[in-house]
Amino acid sequence: MEHVMNGYVRLKVSLKSFFMTLCILLVLCLSIIKSYAAVSVVLSEHTQTYLNVVSAMEQNSDHPVQVYAISDQTQSLASSQLFIAIGARACQSVLAAIQSHQSLFCTFLPSQAYELILQTTQASLRLSQEHLSALFLDQPLERQIHLARLIQPDAEFLGTLLGPNSHHLKPHFDAYSRKHHFTPISARLSESDNPVQELTPIIEQSDVFLSLPDNALFNRSATRWSLYIALRNKVPLIGFSASYVDAGAVIGLYSTPTQIGRQTGEVLDYFMKHKHLPPPSFPNYFSLSVNRSAARTLQINLPEIDEMLDALKTSK
Repeated sequence: MEHVMNGYVRLKVSLKSFFMTLCILLVLCLSIIKSYAAVSVVLSEHTQTYLNVVSAMEQNSDHPVQVYAISDQTQSLASSQLFIAIGARACQSVLAAIQSHQSLFCTFLPSQAYELILQTTQASLRLSQEHLSALFLDQPLERQIHLARLIQPDAEFLGTLLGPNSHHLKPHFDAYSRKHHFTPISARLSESDNPVQELTPIIEQSDVFLSLPDNALFNRSATRWSLYIALRNKVPLIGFSASYVDAGAVIGLYSTPTQIGRQTGEVLDYFMKHKHLPPPSFPNYFSLSVNRSAARTLQINLPEIDEMLDALKTSK
């Protein structure tokens, strides 16, 4: 009897050891599989803004990701099927190193920056359209012009100023303006021009002024003066960020990091299901901010925000 009990104890210990070893091996295998299959997310900067994009992406996707800084992205180059580059710097850095069998999705960057990266990075030629795509930070032009019509139903003239990176938008600005029953007015500003001299006649003739994003230097100069001149001439100005609204724009149309992250998560799920990326696109999710004080000063009765958001969802 004692012999049988000893044998049973030894067998029990052996089985326990076997199952523990099996569990450890299983965890290691899963870890290796996860490491191979996980999507690599590369950040332009390790700041809260970029981390908010990652957080929203993870909340809206069923697939694991591994996050890297630009400096250590090489750790993931061999094993990753898909790179998600958050910001323009990360997009350019990954694109320069990626292989033809891998895919790259750039997100949270201006459309102008993405186009410039493609033009200046020869590596972009290695990837097919199904393996290279982007989600832009800026809003589609027609959506912005539609907003101008919503806040000023009876306005006739819509003005804007085009900079070094946005001058190619003029034909589209003219076409969409006419589609929404505006007469378009625009001028081009170079870095050597006096912004006051260019902005003043445009804003004076406009019933609504639409501020379009360009490069950082242009944005700083044009934003400051356009707000001042628009207020002086009592012309409502549409901005492209919440900070623009805080500075005096009547209304702002933009996408938050959380909204960009949400759509990025949806693209991740799409890629894992279809094994290719959707075409580059503007944000599906966006926000409006209103400066009530500026609206009162200009004596504008704005529609409710939810009403405007619903109307804008039809603009692509």
